[in-house]
Amino acid sequence: MVSVSAISPAEVYLLAADRFWKLWQEHGYPPQDLMAHFVRRITMLSDYICCSHFLEDDKRVAYFLHTCCASSGPSIPYTHEQIAAITGMSRVSVTRILKQFREAGILRQSYRRIEILAPQRLSEVFASLGYFLD
Repeated sequence: MVSVSAISPAEVYLLAADRFWKLWQEHGYPPQDLMAHFVRRITMLSDYICCSHFLEDDKRVAYFLHTCCASSGPSIPYTHEQIAAITGMSRVSVTRILKQFREAGILRQSYRRIEILAPQRLSEVFASLGYFLD
């Protein structure tokens, strides 16, 4: 049995591992590309779990945005609702915190995009648990 929950509309296909691997090889894709994909996904999920270590909402959002910025660059393509779902917060709380960060000059917002202007200032928000950055 498989249970799936998605933030945005999604389609899920069931494909047996042996069939998937056969198709992967038939198309000539390098095995290291598949491993790199898995490593990126595991890293992303690990970052999501680390967000839950922070009790204060502003630290959760700051950590999430900082890790996104560090891994993918300063342009964050998540909506407030998606950030709320990932961090385990309400959309209203995320919107309030993003407004505070925007007013502090840490980020700039546009439609479906957050631009991080000061990643160092984000890390200062959750600096009390700096060992996550190691």
